[in-house]
Amino acid sequence: MANNDRISEVYKGEIWASASQQRARRRIDWLVEAAEGDVVDVGCSQGITSILLARRGHTVVGIDVEESRVEYAEADRLAEPPEVRDRLSFRHTDGERFPLPDASVDTALLGEVIEHLEDPGAVLREIVRVLRPDGRLVLTTPFGYSPHHDHHHTFYLSSGLDVVAPWLTVDDLSVEEGYLRLIAHPGPMSREVRDRLILGAQDVFEAFTERAEIEAREARAVAPLRARLRALEDQARADRLRGVARAFDTPAHRNGHRPRRAGVPALAHLDWTDDGDEQ
Repeated sequence: MANNDRISEVYKGEIWASASQQRARRRIDWLVEAAEGDVVDVGCSQGITSILLARRGHTVVGIDVEESRVEYAEADRLAEPPEVRDRLSFRHTDGERFPLPDASVDTALLGEVIEHLEDPGAVLREIVRVLRPDGRLVLTTPFGYSPHHDHHHTFYLSSGLDVVAPWLTVDDLSVEEGYLRLIAHPGPMSREVRDRLILGAQDVFEAFTERAEIEAREARAVAPLRARLRALEDQARADRLRGVARAFDTPAHRNGHRPRRAGVPALAHLDWTDDGDEQ
């Protein structure tokens, strides 16, 4: 099923609420800040991250499986100055093999992509192939359950580490605003490194869990008030409809006659001349 992601429109403030726009911008800006050298933006969608990187002087290839997203990205690329356009290209791919040679990029980005993949390992294997030995993967993904018709996986700390461990070793791990963020370098991750990262992130995980519990309690407390408000709105709507019905419940209306508004003469009392002037 198509994802139909519209992240460029969100970043540009064209859709979604202001708070959601700001959170999306912070995630994308973090990806941009973490990137180094030549970049492949895997699952580039409408291309906003790739464009921001090219504006900073990076050479970027954005790839995506959805042709309509690549077409949008290409249209935005053409609107950029020549020096940005020349550093940037977008390509439609089937996702099984990237249109890049071995060891050709310094950074691979996966910005909210891995949760959409049926086989994350196949994409991570390709990322390792195209990364230079000292390259890096920069990844974001929703932390915990995030309902979406195209999400195939849910990631927490251990599962997020385990999905990359056969191919990459994580150097930095955090959870920000409900999203897992990590930076990793090529090479399998040892169990010792994995466990140390999880232990080091316990404070983050506990803080996230505490916030979730507070939000759940607040939602339970507010729910009766919202239900009461909906009932009042329904009652007010019903009262308005009854008022309209009473206004039309007159003998004239019941007999099929429409009453004449005050100050408007009946047609029977008008005399029409040849030139149409009222006398």
